[in-house]
Parts: sequence; C-alpha cells; structure tokens
Amino acid sequence: MIKKSVFPLVLFISSLCYAQEFISDSLSSNAFLYNYFKTYLEPLQNQSDTIVEPSPFLTPLELPFFDDFSQSSSFPYPDGKKWKNRNVFINSTYPVSPINIGVATFDGLKENGLPYNNSTQTAWGIADYLTSLPIDLSVVLPNDSVYFTFYFQPQGLGNAPETKDSLVLEFYNATDSSWHWRWSAAGSSLKSFKQVHLYVDTLFYDSHFQFRFRNYATLSGNVDHWHLDHVYLNQGRTYNDTNFNDVAVMHISTSLLDKYYAMPWRHYKSDSSANMRSSTVMKIRNNSSVTQNVFYRFKINDETNTQQGIHPAAPGNFFIINPHQIYSLTLPILDNPFTFHFPAGNTNCHTYFPVYQYFHLGGGPDFSIRNDTSLYFQHFGNYYAYDDGSAEAAWGVQGAGTKVALEFTPEITDTLSGVDLYFNPYVTNTTNFIFRLTVWSSLIPEVKLYEENVVSYPQYGNINYFHRYHFSSPIVVNGTFYIGWSKISEDPLNVGFDYNLINNNKLWYNAGQGWTTSSFQGSAMVRPVFGSCNDVFVGEKNVETTNRKISVFPNPANDYINVVTSENEELFIQIFDATGKIVHAQSFKQYVSINVNHLHNGIMLLRITDNMGNVYATERIVIAK
Repeated sequence: MIKKSVFPLVLFISSLCYAQEFISDSLSSNAFLYNYFKTYLEPLQNQSDTIVEPSPFLTPLELPFFDDFSQSSSFPYPDGKKWKNRNVFINSTYPVSPINIGVATFDGLKENGLPYNNSTQTAWGIADYLTSLPIDLSVVLPNDSVYFTFYFQPQGLGNAPETKDSLVLEFYNATDSSWHWRWSAAGSSLKSFKQVHLYVDTLFYDSHFQFRFRNYATLSGNVDHWHLDHVYLNQGRTYNDTNFNDVAVMHISTSLLDKYYAMPWRHYKSDSSANMRSSTVMKIRNNSSVTQNVFYRFKINDETNTQQGIHPAAPGNFFIINPHQIYSLTLPILDNPFTFHFPAGNTNCHTYFPVYQYFHLGGGPDFSIRNDTSLYFQHFGNYYAYDDGSAEAAWGVQGAGTKVALEFTPEITDTLSGVDLYFNPYVTNTTNFIFRLTVWSSLIPEVKLYEENVVSYPQYGNINYFHRYHFSSPIVVNGTFYIGWSKISEDPLNVGFDYNLINNNKLWYNAGQGWTTSSFQGSAMVRPVFGSCNDVFVGEKNVETTNRKISVFPNPANDYINVVTSENEELFIQIFDATGKIVHAQSFKQYVSINVNHLHNGIMLLRITDNMGNVYATERIVIAK
C-alpha cells in the first residue's frame, strides 16, 4: 500500500495558514531503472527478451546454483546466465546490514521502473518474478539430498510491505508442468536478514527443475520492498548445512572526500589534501562458523588504470574476524602510515578514480570470491553533491510561499551556472507545480543573491535521472551560499532523498516561522553546477556517426559485455586499450556477448565498423573486475 509518509507539522500565523516538512518512502517509480531501460533496453524491444545476457542456454544448468547478486553495480538486472526474468532491481543501496554486497529487490514496479498498474493507488496482486533457468537435478542419486538456502529482509531502507503482502517461493515440477508452493513470508516492518533452509523433495529430481520467487504487493508504485540475498542450491547437503565458509564485503565504499560525495575537479585541486577524508571504512561480514584471518588491501587507480596509491604497501596485513561477526575496518587516507590525495595533474575539467577495497582469506576455501571486492568510482565533474545518487525517499515542504535551500561552501570563487535537481513523484504528478529557483548568500538574515525571473516546473532527467536547470545569467559565488527554490503553488513539491548519507544539517527550509534545518536524516538530491564544462559520465552512450540504434551494456563490465544493434547486417568489433593496442576483435550480426575476463581493468574504446570499414559507432567502456 501507499504508506509511511511522515509530516512533522509547523504551525505559524500568516496567510499561508499551515506548512509542513514531509518525507515519504512511498515512491511511484524507480528513476534509475526507468532511465537505464529507456537508454539501453527499450531500443531492443523488437529483439528477443533473453538478450540481457548471453543467449539462452540450450542445456539445463548444472549444480551448484549460486547467486549473491554481487555483480557490477552499473547493471541493475539479474544475471541472464542464471535467471529468466529481469523484474527485480539489483542494488546495494536498499538493504540494511546485508549478507554481502548486492541484493535483489522486489517491489511494485516493472523492469522499466514504472508501476505494474497505475490506474488506481490501491491496485494489488502479483508483482515481480525472479525465475531460475532450468537446472538438471536428474543426476542426483535417490539416496542423496538437495537443499535450497537463501536470505531475505523486508523493507530495508525502502517501504515496509504490509501483512497482506508476501514473498513466495515455488518449485517447478516438469512431470505435471506445474508450480508448487514451498515457502512464503508475510509482510512486516524492517527486520534483520533471515536465513531460510529448505529440503528439495525427490519429486523434483528431473532434468528441468526450476524455482521462482514472486511477491504480492501494491502495483501502483515503488513500494512493499523485499530484499533477497545469497541464493544457494546444491546436492550432498544436510539439514544442518547452513553455514558457508564465506567472508564478504557488505557495501560499496563511499566517497573519499571530506565534506561532499562529489565536487568540481577544479575546486578539489585548489587544496587536494584538505578535501580528503582522514580515513574510510570497509564493512565486512563473516558468514562462516569459524574464525577467519582476513588479509586486506585498499587501492586507488586513475582513469588510465595507473595505480596511484595502495595500502598496505606490501601484502600481509590481516585482522581476525569471529564467526558471524560484522567488522568495520578503518583504512587510513591522511593518517600514517598511508597518506593519499588524488593527484591534481589532470588538466581536464572532469576525471574519475576507481577505488578498490578487497581482501582474501588466510586459510581454507572462500565460498564466493566475487563478493570480496568493493569497487567505487570517485567522480569529479563540475558539481557539488551530498547525495550518492540513490533516492530511497521523497522529501519536501508543503504550502505556498515556502522556501527550501541547501548549503554549500565552494573551495574557490567560481561562477554558478545552474543546478541539477532530482524530482521523484511519490503519489501525485508534480509536473505542473510551480517554483522559482533562488540563490541566497545568507539565510539569517535572509539575503538573496539571485532569483530567476521566470518560474520553473519539475522535470524528470535523462540517464543520470537529474534534470539540469540553467540560470539565465551566471552567478559569481564566493564563500558559503544556499541554493534552492521558493514554492509558488500550494501543492507539495518533493525531491529525491538519500538515506545512506546524512547531511540534513545542510538542508534548510522556511515555512513561515524562519529558517530551520530538516529533522529527517539523509541528503537532498540538489547539486549546484559550476562553469561551462560539460560533464562526461562513464557508461553514457557515445554513438558518433550514425542514427542506428546500438546498446552496449553493462558498462562498467566485470566479466562480459553485450553489444546489440538494430540492423541485420554483419559488423565488426574492435576493442582498443589505453595504448591504442587492439585487445579484442570479432564479427557479429545484431547481438554478441563478449567475455572480457582476459582484458585488463581500465578505460577502453569499443569501435564498430561495417564491411566497408565505415565507422558504425564508438563507445568508451570500462573494464572493472
């Protein structure tokens, strides 16, 4: 259902009568999924539904089956080598204390990030499916046993499923061609991840066994969240086989900057050391029943994949983590023995640095090595940001005449050219609501530095799901300023709100009784933009020479990359490394999946030509394993 909207009332005496700060986790869509689908998958609607990953397997999968969803964070759909559907959202921002990095999130949205049924807010029924590809259980001996294990969590940082909502597991019997209920859980508020361990009856020991999860939810929005993790099916197991010799990273590492999640590259370079955190934290969970020695390292490369810093300098440092313990490892950035700042030699107005946190175990096998590494891209562009780009909620202030401002203190005097805003509708369509962009040099007392002469309306962004509002004239700012809007209409106007990073002491609003900071912990998705430099985002399309449709995904890629075109003709692919060397070449028609395990990490250029040598398209890709 549409629920959890919190409204701390602010009463004041004026013609406005009432105004109120509000927050809601009952969102109507998933902007990231919507824009990813529109950019990469919608052009392929005339193609086979199975081309999210390599073409469908003609033979069933073999045991064991395992997925912990710790894939590249840039690809938000399930691994097509294991799963049939792409309804669920693969992410690392919704779960609370996950088993490992990455979960599959069930909600009320289709694969394109839009509701299954938006005709009424109370629409309810079956929403997402997550169905395995066929698995061969005919090889299991009658006296052997097969067990199925997974972890689940309701709500997380999202919206709590109600008691009538549920998450359901079913097994497929090829003999009678029907699905059989095996397990379910009723909706509830936030709980820790819980393990479920189930016996698979010999009834299902055939060559095309399948299992599927599905959820019952409100179908009109991004609500009723369930998070699934660490799905494991194998033979030779017992009732007590519930422990895994697995130690895992729990979250993607966050920004290494001290005050902001992102900042303009020119501003950072003005005092690189002063803008760095003194340390960062790597959260690791021991999912095993034994004490583990964990040997860790922390590495930072530049965009050419040249190493810029590593700690410890030589391998050998380790810590001890007890069974089923969560350990927060503090890694120094500006503290001895490791002192680092991003090198300021790059003269471009934007750049990025891959940041790796990784480890290996000191003894015994590691159940899953894929979840031993966290990869984060520290991006420097032309904007400041407190948020990490994920909107778990919507925040705003009701009432005509109310004002909202986010506080920033730039490192240098510079020209403010606009602002990126992420509007996320949560119940009503806000595209007709009116506001006026405003910049203040002070809030107490209130001093306006700039106010747009024309009114603005909420717009919904492109692949990066922010919309850029350009100011009619540039504004020179020196020192602390406040950027936001004055709301003209009475209707509630909300922006994306990131629960993962806490910066509400920088979020101000005035509902008629003076300026005050927000009482809700998180970060508003408001990003001031400086100068005329156009930002370039890794993974955004860069098709150059034709108007033909092409999709290259996932990007960044860690084990494969898919290339799909709309034309039924033979084409040729070349991949060049940073030195200009051709590291991969092949021909294809319409669709190809390229294994990139043999390629080094870093930026590469993918070029597609026709049989006459004419350039069909080029795109910059990132290999990040």
